[in-house]
Amino acid sequence: MRPIILLLAFLGLTAISNAQTPTWSDNVACIVYQRCYSCHYQGGPTPFSLKTYSEAFLVRNSMKSAVQARRMPPWPADPAYRTHAKERYLTQAEVNLIANWVDAGAPEGNPANAPAPPAINTGSQIGTVSWTGKMANYVNPLNQEDYRCFVVPLNNAQAVYLSAMEVIPGNREMVHHCLVYADNTGIPAQLDANDPLPGYTNFGGTGSQDSKFLGGWVPGGDPIVYPPGMGMKLEPNSVLVLQMHYPINTQGKLDSTRVNLKFASGTTREVMNMPILNHVTTITQPLVIPANTVRSFIAEYTIPYNTTLLSVMPHMHLIGKSIKIYAVPPVGDTIRLVDVPKWDFSWQGTYSFRKPVILPVNSLLKAEAVYDNTANNPNNPSNPPQLVTAGEATTDEMLIAYFSFLIPSFASDANIVIDTDTVPPGIGQCLVLSNPEQPGAEKLNLYPNPASDRAVLQIPMQWENPEIRLTDAQGRVLPLSYIRIENELHLSPLPESPGIYTITLLHQGSTWSGRLSIAP
Repeated sequence: MRPIILLLAFLGLTAISNAQTPTWSDNVACIVYQRCYSCHYQGGPTPFSLKTYSEAFLVRNSMKSAVQARRMPPWPADPAYRTHAKERYLTQAEVNLIANWVDAGAPEGNPANAPAPPAINTGSQIGTVSWTGKMANYVNPLNQEDYRCFVVPLNNAQAVYLSAMEVIPGNREMVHHCLVYADNTGIPAQLDANDPLPGYTNFGGTGSQDSKFLGGWVPGGDPIVYPPGMGMKLEPNSVLVLQMHYPINTQGKLDSTRVNLKFASGTTREVMNMPILNHVTTITQPLVIPANTVRSFIAEYTIPYNTTLLSVMPHMHLIGKSIKIYAVPPVGDTIRLVDVPKWDFSWQGTYSFRKPVILPVNSLLKAEAVYDNTANNPNNPSNPPQLVTAGEATTDEMLIAYFSFLIPSFASDANIVIDTDTVPPGIGQCLVLSNPEQPGAEKLNLYPNPASDRAVLQIPMQWENPEIRLTDAQGRVLPLSYIRIENELHLSPLPESPGIYTITLLHQGSTWSGRLSIAP
């Protein structure tokens, strides 16, 4: 008798025939519009648009190399270590499809089959706005990279609780990213007054040790929205400090970035955002990296309360190579939080959890960071390499992990859903190739998905001995076999590590590919 399995969400594995060639209209446009177009549009932050086939064709080889090297889309975190909310990356199947398209000459296909480009929302996405303000108009006077801070008064006579925040760049061709802080010490305003231009230059933060980090914006990013009944406290008479990153090619351009805030009402649990792990109080040895060395450091802290984590943001400077952050509870397995195996200062960000992470009292928070102070590091600001120590300058380094969290923690926090997507949208929702000559060109069902200890793949009854492969987000092939019961393939062993994996099924010259999500 066929085993009874509770049907959860399922994902269609869609046929990709080796006998046919991917085209822009039938395959690639859909992936580009879902994963790339939020940055690559006319007037956006990137040097070229991917709105049309002709635009994509001109940069087809760059597209192939960028996705194969995992430089694009920019998602530095390893999804096989832990999945996060609002992820943006390509699966291996999508990378392969783009590469195959380029290798085949990047054909357009039938233009009538191409999906419409999505609309770019340059306005507010958080609904009713409680407060809005913008930085002073600023024209970048020099042809050099600039990290510049701008002070925007909140004019709040009383404390308020921030429940949502969005950054709307004034010039999307100019703004690479924006970090937002709150401060009520008066130091940022004094630094601003001492600079003859609007704002003031500061690389590592605001120049005030008491500034509270609120969050940031990168191209394609989403607003920060806390769950109902939660908010971050902004002290009376605070100012916002916007640290803007302007790339080297923005000389003469004008920016006037705006920030919209929504304040919580009624009883509000305070969300705290603090650099719990850092190179000052929790590092196990001084942050000193001699020239021509690769050195590892550990920062750790035992939390004294039951704590609910909402997000984590790792931060290093230019010679950072990798950083991994996790928690070790008093009882039970290690809780993975984030792993950035290839650190890129230009693409740092906040990683929110799909559901809050509950840490019991006396859990050990730990960060493992590696720094490459050699000439082999293309991002090293010194050539030849020089001694690097802790500090805020471009040539200094940091080891910081910001955590958004709540104390006390409630058991019900674990039931809060921050992101309902089990996998990022992509090839599973895109129109892809099918082979009508092959039996079973229709969708194949894989369930449950997400899975934990078992998954079942339904195939046409007439198929015999199909081949199955399993790859992780880095393209590594993992062991996978199956036991067949009628038209069902019961797959094992499933990976223990949570993340997004690609299952590929081969049968009589055709290939079917799709995602399998392993739940934490």
